[in-house]
Amino acid sequence: MFQRLSPRRSQRTSRRQAIRRARNWAVCLSAAILLATVVSAAETHKDIHYNVAPGSAVFIVNQTGNITVHAASGRQLQVTASQKSDKVEIDASQTGNRVTLRTHLLQKVSGEEARVDYDVALPSGTNINIDSENGPIKIDNANGNVTVESDAGQVDLNNISNGSVQVQTLNAGISLTGVKNARV
Repeated sequence: MFQRLSPRRSQRTSRRQAIRRARNWAVCLSAAILLATVVSAAETHKDIHYNVAPGSAVFIVNQTGNITVHAASGRQLQVTASQKSDKVEIDASQTGNRVTLRTHLLQKVSGEEARVDYDVALPSGTNINIDSENGPIKIDNANGNVTVESDAGQVDLNNISNGSVQVQTLNAGISLTGVKNARV
């Protein structure tokens, strides 16, 4: 019933098994390297919090990415900055009544690698100043001065009150709705 393998045939079988094991290890190692690459290229988030007094000013300078500003409850400025690569960094500082958020390119990059998206919860009575090269800007329910400069990104301002509104774009549309008690 059982056949005894010749030594030569047994060696071939052992070699085949060793080759199969080596091939399986190579596939596993390749998968691990691919997973590590995907994880390192994944988006990273930076959460920034500052307490601000009424009349404070927030300055955002960003090369590429969405900037969304909405009302916050309380006096804490809350910012989530989402980097699309490790080739950019976000600097945040507060000096007196001024908060500055600035995107710096660490290397020459373009497109998605340069992108940083900002989500800003802005306390009432805080002024906002945004300078963006590329990417849409949306500000909802701001109560204070609003200044926006955009090279190429749609600017949407909704329900802005009790301040001045200044918007300048080079190659983008501007939408203002619900502006009250404000100078445009």
